Amino acid sequence: WHFLLIYFSTALEATEPDAYVLLLRQLTLNAALAVTFIGLSLTGRKPNMLKLLLSPLAIAGIAVTGTVATAGIIYAQFCDVAVATVACMAVAGASEGLLLFAWLHFYSETETNYATQYISTSIVIGALAAFFIRHLTVEIAWVCFVTLPAISAGMLAISIRQTPVRSADRGGRGLTDHKGAVRPLVACAANLAVFSAAFGFLQGSVLHDGNPVLAAFTPNAAIGAAAAGAVAMLIYRKMTGRQAPELLRRVSVVVFVAGVIGAISPWPATKEIAGMAIMAGFMIVDITSLVHVVKVIRSYDIASAFAIGLNRAVEYSAFGVSIAAGALLARTAGADPLYPLYVCGA
Repeated sequence: WHFLLIYFSTALEATEPDAYVLLLRQLTLNAALAVTFIGLSLTGRKPNMLKLLLSPLAIAGIAVTGTVATAGIIYAQFCDVAVATVACMAVAGASEGLLLFAWLHFYSETETNYATQYISTSIVIGALAAFFIRHLTVEIAWVCFVTLPAISAGMLAISIRQTPVRSADRGGRGLTDHKGAVRPLVACAANLAVFSAAFGFLQGSVLHDGNPVLAAFTPNAAIGAAAAGAVAMLIYRKMTGRQAPELLRRVSVVVFVAGVIGAISPWPATKEIAGMAIMAGFMIVDITSLVHVVKVIRSYDIASAFAIGLNRAVEYSAFGVSIAAGALLARTAGADPLYPLYVCGA
C-alpha cells in the first residue's frame, strides 16, 4: 500500500505520474506519517489511549478510513484536483501510520518474537505485490489498491485472535528500564535519520526536474525493496544476537553506495538497477530498525507507542524534509547533474 500510495498511476494507460504529482504525494504522505507517529510518541504512554486505539472497532475504522481515502486519491488524481489529492493522501498516510503501529505493537506483544522473520517476509511480499498490481489492467489495479487497507486490518485481526501473547507477569516481559532503553532507541533513530536524509535528498533531486542522472527512481524500484527483505530474512535466519544487525548495516552501506555510483551510468538499464540498489540499501536499514525497536520494547518492557512513534517519526520527518531540500537545492546544481550525488555522498 505504501509503495502504491507513492507511485500508483491513475491514468488509463500505464504511464508514470509526472514529477509534480510524485513530489506532492511524497511530501504529503511523509508529513502525514511523521505527524501521526509524533502524536503516538507523545500520547502513547496513556494505557487507556492505547487500549482504545488498538480495539477491534478502532482498527476497523482505520481500515475503512484508509480505503475511502485511497478511493479518493484515485478520483482526485483522475480529475486532476490537487487540493483533494493532498487531503486524501494525508488521511491515507495517517491511516497507514496507525495500521503500521498496530502491527508493530502486535509483534512486540507476541509470546515468540516473530519480528525478525515476519517483517522481512512482509516487505518481500508487499513490494512484489505493489510491483505486479501496477501492471494489472487498470480497473483491477484500482480495486486491489483500494482494498489493501482492509486486507491488512483483517489479517491483523486474525493474527491477534490466533497468536499467543506474552505472559502478563514481569518475568515474562523483560525488565522495565526506560533509561536503559534510551541509548539503543536513539542510536537506531540516528542511523535511520542519516539514511533517510540521504535517500530523501536523492528522491527530491529527481522529483524537482527529472534529473537524468537519477532517472532510476521509478515504481520498479520496489523490486529493490523485495531484494532487501530477502537479504534480511536470510541473514536473520543464519545469524543470532548482534551479528545479524551489524552485518546488515554493513551490507546496506555497500549496496546503497554501489547504487549511487551506478546511477552515473549512461545506460538506462544500469540506471534502473542502480535505483533498485539504492532502494534496497535504504530498506535494509529500515527493516533492521523496525526489528531492533521491537526487540528493545520486548527487552526493556517500555511503552510501544513511544518507542515505535519515536523511530518512525524520525524516519518520516527526515525523509520529508530532505525530499523538500533536494527539490529546492537541485535548482542550484546548474549544469552539473551530479550535484545530488555529492551531497548524498557527504
